[in-house]
Amino acid sequence: MAQAIARLFALVLTHPVQARTLTWLSSFIPAPIRMSRRECLLACLGVGMCLFSTEVISRLVWGTSVPWFIAPMGAIAILLFVVPSSPLAQPWSVMGGNLIAGIVGVTCAHWIAHPGLATAIATAVSVALMVRMRCLHPPSGAIAAMAVLGGPEIIELGYGFVLWPVLANSLVMLAIAVVFNSLLKRGYPYRPAPAPRHGTSDPPAVERTTFTEEDLSRSLEEHAEFIDVNPHDLKSILATAELHAWERRHGALRCADIMSRDVVQVQPDTAVADARRLLHRHRFNALPVVNPDLTLAGMIAMHNLLLDPDGNAEDSERRILGTVGDVMKPAVRCARPDHSIAELVPLFAGDGLHHVPVVDENNVVVGMLTQTDLLAAMFRQGLAT
Repeated sequence: MAQAIARLFALVLTHPVQARTLTWLSSFIPAPIRMSRRECLLACLGVGMCLFSTEVISRLVWGTSVPWFIAPMGAIAILLFVVPSSPLAQPWSVMGGNLIAGIVGVTCAHWIAHPGLATAIATAVSVALMVRMRCLHPPSGAIAAMAVLGGPEIIELGYGFVLWPVLANSLVMLAIAVVFNSLLKRGYPYRPAPAPRHGTSDPPAVERTTFTEEDLSRSLEEHAEFIDVNPHDLKSILATAELHAWERRHGALRCADIMSRDVVQVQPDTAVADARRLLHRHRFNALPVVNPDLTLAGMIAMHNLLLDPDGNAEDSERRILGTVGDVMKPAVRCARPDHSIAELVPLFAGDGLHHVPVVDENNVVVGMLTQTDLLAAMFRQGLAT
């Protein structure tokens, strides 16, 4: 009996219609949400804090004479604190989408007697206008519907509903989101990638042999449906994936394997003239600056010693008669001996660095890496494969 059932089950699974049905049903299985516990905790904290703060502020300002807090604000909070990098969560999307939806919803409520028809038209027209105005915001659809179905108090407010609670609550929530996400270094609101550092039209070196944001924008436009991701984030994800794939294919060559160990160093009290002589003697473009205990204090490069034609007399004097500590760059990007060379590529190609000091766990300089070292290592890796 068991064998018969097994054969019947196998027949069902292998039949083309049933197989397609099972494949279709499997598409309903949700994909995992890739969010760390820390990010989940911070997102929950942000949502709760924002909604509570907005409720308190609204109640203190407007009292209970108007419906000062509305349900769509919960959906807005999720966008602002759970997916702050989404194009749907940017300030213009929030403000513009809510403003358009509020105005359209109140207008439809006033001119269309049938509530269901008014809600449908208000939401549809709001979506069309939001897409046209580049401020698509899903919770705004609920605001358009609420302007029609929110009850006598909201109907009585008329276009005042657009100002409060919609616009006022949106401003409060945005202010909290900007402060909260900025403290967590989330980069909210979204900022376009900076222009090339050298002030020329050439893209950064890392983009010359791979896809650019323009390529990704065109690819997104060619899709038949809206994809909730901005080109900058997509470029960052794909670039990181490329580095992981390169490391997987070529092995884990480490920084300690290719760095220079006999490092020429200077100290903050070294005279600028002595540092310039060392750079010329060794044909270097930069030197690490170390404290007496050999911990890294900064970097000094040849361009730090050049006189600025637009600089003042005091600046010129420092570059001629001062010490290294007067002209060095104290904030320095570093590498560790166990870093893979795939992790170094963004430092040189993405950040435009030419020299990177290598420090141990105590911040003591143990080596130096240059673009030449990295290029030679990658060339050798290519020959080995």
